[in-house]
Amino acid sequence: KVICLAESLIGVPYQYGASEGSTASFDCSSFIQHIFKTGAGIELPRSAILQAADQQGQEIDPTKPANFLPGDLLFRRGAQGHYRDEWFAGRPIDIGHVMLYIGGGEVIHATGGEKGKVVREPAEQYHEKINFVKRLII
Repeated sequence: KVICLAESLIGVPYQYGASEGSTASFDCSSFIQHIFKTGAGIELPRSAILQAADQQGQEIDPTKPANFLPGDLLFRRGAQGHYRDEWFAGRPIDIGHVMLYIGGGEVIHATGGEKGKVVREPAEQYHEKINFVKRLII
């Protein structure tokens, strides 16, 4: 359900700091928050860093993309964000962006820049930048 919902939102405009609960526009974390709440009944914090630091789910090794499963959250440093590396036991996690892995080597995420919308893209272009992975649906 989470992936189907994410796919249905491809093309929705990106807005940094989009209002929680709005579906007129998303930033990366409001998109993830919405699809998990609506598609799976899972409540998540509003920001990417808080979603990563949240105690829900299981951490997955980010250096092994072959182990990623559909529904995993892939985190990386973003152009904007709120960084609190000390929340990760001193590891330099630097999280500012979150994407949904949908399987088949692809992600869906709300991204700014020239794309400026929710997009589906190959995950491989991000593999070197992914520094934290979380599995909420087991």
